[in-house]
Amino acid sequence: EEAAFVIDRMSGGQANVPVTTRASFEEGGAVKRGSVQAFVTETCGAAEDFGMPREVEDAAQMVPVDVAQAVACFDIRVFNTDRHPGNLLMAGARPYQCVCIDHGCVLPAWWALDMAQFDAWVDWPQVKVPPTAGTLRIVEKAVLCMGNVLARLQKLELPKDSLWTYRICTVLLEKCVLNHHKSVHEVAGLLIREPPEQPSWLEMQIHRACEEAGIPSRFSADENGFEVFHVDEAYHQPDPHGDNSEMSAAIEARFFEVLFAIFDEYAAAGQEGS
Repeated sequence: EEAAFVIDRMSGGQANVPVTTRASFEEGGAVKRGSVQAFVTETCGAAEDFGMPREVEDAAQMVPVDVAQAVACFDIRVFNTDRHPGNLLMAGARPYQCVCIDHGCVLPAWWALDMAQFDAWVDWPQVKVPPTAGTLRIVEKAVLCMGNVLARLQKLELPKDSLWTYRICTVLLEKCVLNHHKSVHEVAGLLIREPPEQPSWLEMQIHRACEEAGIPSRFSADENGFEVFHVDEAYHQPDPHGDNSEMSAAIEARFFEVLFAIFDEYAAAGQEGS
């Protein structure tokens, strides 16, 4: 929850994530930890309370294209696994601003990117059109401040596995949206499993980069027939600095070199989907 606020605020605040911080209190002799978030008073409901028009001109009268694409860019960067219509709030007067809340399910480990969920906005016509100038500025700023954001997230003691996820998703937006003006809808499709039993495009490319970098990994079907991606636990990085892991600097560098080259190749090819 706090990491989502930090990411949004340090990148310009376009997703309107309310001020959030960690908190603790004592009850019955036990310390309970969680987060507190500023209450947003000027909302008129959640996205689930509104019907989004199918034509972009009409839809933009409800939520401006810049606003819709800003939400999409944020959710993609944090790899949101729980953006449903109930936790995307509408605020102000029409055309509405969007307020993003409920971020307890963001930034999974880079080897567990199998549950992207963008149901609140993925079918909106605003995200299917080319990125606006405002959206390009959002992605450009996210790229420019990525180093500072990662340093701040490390201070918040997020696992290095989660920091990799943020880096991967931010660079994917850079390559596709900023450099080649692909729609945020297309990029979202690279993260979503369709059908859910099969790996997403992004999962497949991460597996490919693992093989090139020498990181032991594989897909295998679970008891329900869902393909699950596995990375040798010796290469997991559950602490902020990646200590006690077999992931050397050379392996890490090769992994990102290969993965980002794949992103470049995809973005330049002009292909849709997987």
